[in-house]
Amino acid sequence: MPMLTRATHSRARKNLKKTFRHNSTQHLNVIMSNIFGPQEIIQRLKKDYYVIIQDENPEKVANEIKAEVHSLGGYVISENLDKSEERVVYYIEFRIPNTVENENKVGMLLEKYNVKSLRLDTQDVTSKYNQILAEIESLEAEKKKLLEFYNLSKDIDDLMRIESRISSINSRLNYLYLQKDYYEKVTDYITYHVTIESKEKPVFEIDLGFRKTIYQAVAILLMVIEGILALLIIISPFAVLYLIGRNIYRRFKKSEPQE
Repeated sequence: MPMLTRATHSRARKNLKKTFRHNSTQHLNVIMSNIFGPQEIIQRLKKDYYVIIQDENPEKVANEIKAEVHSLGGYVISENLDKSEERVVYYIEFRIPNTVENENKVGMLLEKYNVKSLRLDTQDVTSKYNQILAEIESLEAEKKKLLEFYNLSKDIDDLMRIESRISSINSRLNYLYLQKDYYEKVTDYITYHVTIESKEKPVFEIDLGFRKTIYQAVAILLMVIEGILALLIIISPFAVLYLIGRNIYRRFKKSEPQE
């Protein structure tokens, strides 16, 4: 480590104290152009489509949509199939790369089906995204400066304060990078929330289905009873013969002379 003059060390301590006086509000006010020069501002739009499709075969429609999503370089976030007596509902959420061509292709695919509802929600997150970038750059710059001070300082208290501040910065940076990744994902991709549902069966159809089940159960029970009766009819002559034979045997045994 190079030898430091007392004046140099004093200046380092003063700069260090100034650094600790910075707060998060000052970080957000850092302008990226001051660090990297003028940059083109790219608008970031978060787009979410909410679609409801009615079809008698929701699973078939979902499979067709998933095939198109994969062909466009997208991916399925989640899917769920719910079956009941009344109807079948298939919910699927997916993302595709945010291009006009891909958006048009999905639109053409949806035109094949009976779309009952379609809504587009658009949110401009450019300002929020740029604030995150600015704070990241500010914290990274502060962290770099603190590491320089750390290598120069010999004061235990200063070193402990630097370590504490760096730990706090790293925690904040982890959160900011997660936020940055999220906003990039939801703006680089378009998100679709699609519900595919079959027509709801009328109440009388459900009742008919229930009655049919009851009738089938009763018919099976009657068949079992008929089978038991038939079996009894078949074995009854043998049972009578058995009883007669047993009585004759007992009488014969009683009439035998005893020695």
